Amino acid sequence: KDVMTSRLITTTFGEDLNTILIKLTRKNIDALPVVEENDPKKLISMIYRRDIITFYNDYVRKNRET
Repeated sequence: KDVMTSRLITTTFGEDLNTILIKLTRKNIDALPVVEENDPKKLISMIYRRDIITFYNDYVRKNRET
């Protein structure tokens, strides 16, 4: 029996937001698991596209006001 598996796309705390956004965009996904850098099977958290966009929008708005 053939079983098709795909590699899970993940990120770590060391990865910058630009790289994370590229992964989200290229794979057309809305979230990435954040895993331990030394133990990629250990889930730490999730990062969501909407949270990154919200953070960015808040940052831009605050910097316009100053």
